[in-house]
Order: sequence, then structure tokens, then C-alpha cells
Amino acid sequence: LFAQRDSRDELGTGVIRDIISDLMFPGISVLHQRARYFLFTPWLFIVGSRNHSGQRLLEYVAKKERELIQVLIAGGDLEGLIGREVGYRLKTLPSTMYWNALQHFGVLRQRASKTDVSRFTASPESLRQSEVTEATDEVSTMWSPSIPPSPKGFPQLSSLDFKLSQAEEGWLRDRLLENSDGTLLQWLVEHRYKPRGEPLVWNEFTQHIIPAEHFRVVQHAKHFAIAVRGAALLYNYMLAEILEKQGKQLNEGTDVFHDEVREWNTECELEGVWTKWDRSDFWVMCNKLRVVPPSAVDFVEAWSELAPTLKADQLVTNKAARNLVLLRERAMKRARARLDNAKQLAQWGGRSGTSMYTYRWSQVAILLTDLAGAPSDV
Repeated sequence: LFAQRDSRDELGTGVIRDIISDLMFPGISVLHQRARYFLFTPWLFIVGSRNHSGQRLLEYVAKKERELIQVLIAGGDLEGLIGREVGYRLKTLPSTMYWNALQHFGVLRQRASKTDVSRFTASPESLRQSEVTEATDEVSTMWSPSIPPSPKGFPQLSSLDFKLSQAEEGWLRDRLLENSDGTLLQWLVEHRYKPRGEPLVWNEFTQHIIPAEHFRVVQHAKHFAIAVRGAALLYNYMLAEILEKQGKQLNEGTDVFHDEVREWNTECELEGVWTKWDRSDFWVMCNKLRVVPPSAVDFVEAWSELAPTLKADQLVTNKAARNLVLLRERAMKRARARLDNAKQLAQWGGRSGTSMYTYRWSQVAILLTDLAGAPSDV
């Protein structure tokens, strides 16, 4: 994901995107894939802790995570399989990708690092079979004692897939419900919502599908995403313009970005971004979760005041708009700003931050689909 040029946050609006994402889908990351990964990691630690601890346990878990890739490939359910292409050479393991979520949703009951857990992990089975004293409780209940048991023989299996059993689905559903209070995620899980396949969250829901308080957040998410994409398109236009003046041949030059600015301008009108978006309410909503950096607020406000006054053909040449983007990049990247630094500009591959914000909806849709696919009996 971080290697994708169009996902980079060049103008510093990603902090607001993340706040909105947390308002709708707390605990979920853009790195998440299938729901059963929420179980694979604790299962590996629990099974491994029977014979290992400390660094040896960490090495065991990492080794088995990589071996699990081939086991899952053998199971034939390849969608969302982390490491499918690189196999054992995978560098960032699923446990790392899911670690914060495991803590957020109470799978891991304490805020702790992998090293901490490797020292104090004990399996729920051992806790049920022995009296838990106050002293042992502190070090032995790192993982939720209600975690469903792993498949017989796990992780030494010939094949495995991502299908949740009824017990696994019910347990994971409970974790999500208990740790996403008042959010759209909680409502979707509670109502067993089955996604319709829309890539953008605001196209997935209408005001007749979800409660008003959640629809309000979704609408703010739409207006913000569309609004700031225009600034990213102008930024890319300005970069392409400099390179073209230097005689560089680009696959996507100023003509491409100019056309996209025109399309963006039309979209703003169709979606009523500048007429329907209550930005005062938007900032109140965001700041209830955590304070938005004032510089980010100032940039979005300045852009939202200026952009509606310009037509698409005016926007790419308007000095005030261009200066706003230039100063924002300087503030964010300082000496590494591409609009100032020829060396940094030479490394530009095109399309920096031009993709539409999706607020982790694709990951949430996969999670909901997995939860909806559990069998009716075990």
C-alpha cells in the first residue's frame, strides 16, 4: 500500500481522513484482509506457548505465520491472502498488521507488545484447568479466555481456509460489537449487513438504509473526500507542468490532469459539495474524536472557500490556488517539497495522492462478508 503513488498524503489531509475513518470504522486498518486473521495470531501464540516462551515463542510464531501462507494456498481460498505472491519471504507479517486491532477489539486484553505477550502468554485451556490466583491472572490472561479453539492439529495442517465456523463468527461478532460503541461499524455488525459491492462508502448507503447519525458521518466523508481531491489534482498538474517545461515526456501530463480537474469540478456540482456541505458541523464532528491540527483545518477551509469561485479552466492557472498548494506542500515536506526541490521532483513517478479517499470501506466490506458467510451449524 505504501508503495502506491496515488495513496500518498502529500498535502497533509490524511490526518482528517483517518479521523473520519475512526468515527465510522474504529480498529480497522487499510492493511486488514480476511476476518479469520483475527484468530490466526492468538492461536499461534497460544499453541506456541505450550513449548516456547520469550524470543523462542516469537520466532515460532513468525515461522508458522510464513508456513501458514502455503497451507492457506493449499486450501484454495486465495482472496485477501497476505503473502500470496512472496510466500515465505513475506516481511510484514499478518500479526504485525493486525496487532493494534487485536488490542482494540479485546482479543488481546492488555496494551502490550509482541515481546510482552511472548513472556506472559498462557492458553485459555490452561486457565480453565487450574485455579487462577491474583498473581497468575496478571501475567496469564493476555489473550481473551473465550477465544474459540483452533482447528485440530493447528498449525500443522495440510490445508486451511478463511471460512469462519459458527462459533468463530459469533465470538468475533461479539468482540466487534463490544468495542465499536455508537459507530457505523457496530450498526452494520449488529444488523448483519451484507455489502452490495460499492467501492465508495457513500454509494453503499442511503439515508433509508442506515440511521441518521451514521448517514451524517458518511455524507461528511463524501464531501470532504471530493473537495480535497481537487487540491491533489492541482498539485499533480503543477508537478507535471514543471517537468514538461523541462522537456520531459510524461505518460500522464498536464492535459490528463487538466481533464480530471474538469471532471472533478463537475462532480462537485453534481454532489453539491459546495452547497450542501456544512463545514462547521464537519469540524465539530471531527474534533469530538480528537483535535484536528489547525494547519490542516486552515488549508481545507482556504481551499473550500477558493475552489467554488473558479471554473475548471481557471483553477489550474489561478495564482491564489496554486500558491495555496505550494505553501501547503512546503509546510508539510519542507526541504523535500517537490515543487521546490528538483531532485525530489525527478523522483516523482506521477499521481501523488489523487485517489479518492475510501475510509477503509473495502476492508470493512470484506470483514462483513466473512462474518455473513459463516455456516448455520458447526
